[in-house]
Amino acid sequence: MAERSVEAFESELSARAGEDLARMKRFAAAEQLRAQIDAVSATLRQAEEDARQHVEVADRALAAAEGAFDQASTDTGELARQARKLAEELPIDQRPGGDPLQTLPVLAAALRAHSEVLQPEIDRASAAVDSSSTELEEALATCRLAGTGDDGPQAEDLVEGLQQLLEADGDGPLVLDEPFVGVDHQTRNDLLEVLRTTATDRQLVLLTEDPDVLGWAIELPIEEGTAVPADALLARFRRANHGLPASTATGSTPDSVDITTSTTEPDPAPLPTARRWAGQH
Repeated sequence: MAERSVEAFESELSARAGEDLARMKRFAAAEQLRAQIDAVSATLRQAEEDARQHVEVADRALAAAEGAFDQASTDTGELARQARKLAEELPIDQRPGGDPLQTLPVLAAALRAHSEVLQPEIDRASAAVDSSSTELEEALATCRLAGTGDDGPQAEDLVEGLQQLLEADGDGPLVLDEPFVGVDHQTRNDLLEVLRTTATDRQLVLLTEDPDVLGWAIELPIEEGTAVPADALLARFRRANHGLPASTATGSTPDSVDITTSTTEPDPAPLPTARRWAGQH
């Protein structure tokens, strides 16, 4: 019984040892299969990435090809239009029929023949163009010599005209009312300098609403000019001419300002011996 028990135990141990060996073999096969699956998965992922890149390249190539095709179609249509337009230059009996692009050699030959017929007229037209160009250049040169290209008065003309006006009007008092409207800044400064120079020999009154002119006059020395409201100047004239008090001689207030200058402030007199400019009230 002991021997049978030992044999049974040995048999059981042998069976279990066989089962463990089979289990270990199955584990080894499973690990090998898992490694193969991982390798295949990595290969598939790489293949998918490569395929995606190839697809993107193919899409870009397709888009470029479609753009080139559209451009080629546009160019072809433009060429066909130009070919039809060139064919219209030929007499009706010489125009090639059919597709304009298919008959380009015939059209080119017909156009060359037609250009040879028209060459004398082209030469005459070219000669006329050259002659007209020469005449145009001569006319432009004459125009440049004849003037500056400006039809309006120049600054020198305005200064000279103002000087002649001041000299021709005599030596009496002179009133100028907004004489510089539309004159540019530099020319106006030149004209104001003429007035300042002329005012050393005669009495001038300048009425204006231009703040720049007023500022120029205010900056003058006291012995050359002062700014006073126009109503004050009017009251002074009324007192001088009619002997009325200032309170009854002012009347309504004008919008302008008189700028008066004198070495001595005169009392009522027939006319103030002063030089005057005007500015904004």
